[in-house]
Amino acid sequence: MATPIYFIAMTIAASTACWVLSRAAREPDFSARDCNWACVAVLALGGLFAVGLGENGFGTMRLFCYGLFGFAALTVCYGAWLLHRRSHRAALLLAIACVALEAVAVDAFLIEPRWLEVTYQTLASDKLSRPIRLAIIADLQTDRIGGYERGVMTRVMAEQPDLIVMAGDYLQEYNSRRRAKLRSKLRAIFKDLDFRAPLGVYAVGGNADLPD
Repeated sequence: MATPIYFIAMTIAASTACWVLSRAAREPDFSARDCNWACVAVLALGGLFAVGLGENGFGTMRLFCYGLFGFAALTVCYGAWLLHRRSHRAALLLAIACVALEAVAVDAFLIEPRWLEVTYQTLASDKLSRPIRLAIIADLQTDRIGGYERGVMTRVMAEQPDLIVMAGDYLQEYNSRRRAKLRSKLRAIFKDLDFRAPLGVYAVGGNADLPD
């Protein structure tokens, strides 16, 4: 519920900032400074709304990122469009800043969260009588269970490990009802994939995991 409320509040904030910019653009001393102040105002409101609506640290951070990469960037783009008749250079700099923000947003929201990287390490020990293939899963830290999480578990099973260790921090959801639904979905993935290993699957909780 927090995200829709945040989007509504930030839409009003950004729209107001753009309206103020359009009024300021009629003045002869309109400059990039006006655009910068409008962006700062939107960011400040975005931070306040994120702190007020975020259910936890990660939730607050996610909401603020929506404000930064979405609403503040749009405000900068609008300011650049208004400014291009007065100063092509200043407008170009603002446009470049906007493009840079959106490039970071694409990586942060669309690429990195779905980027699965498998790292292989070889360790030697005199205590082992034979090689053991160990798979370690840690820090899913998700508030959604879907194709990516299924893909992670499918890849683990494809490696045919002798032993699976799950090192904690699976879910980032502090609402008990939603957390229960996420756990059910995760268990369903384990069941569908027959998630097991010859020497067993061992799991511990992390600092993000609640005891229930």
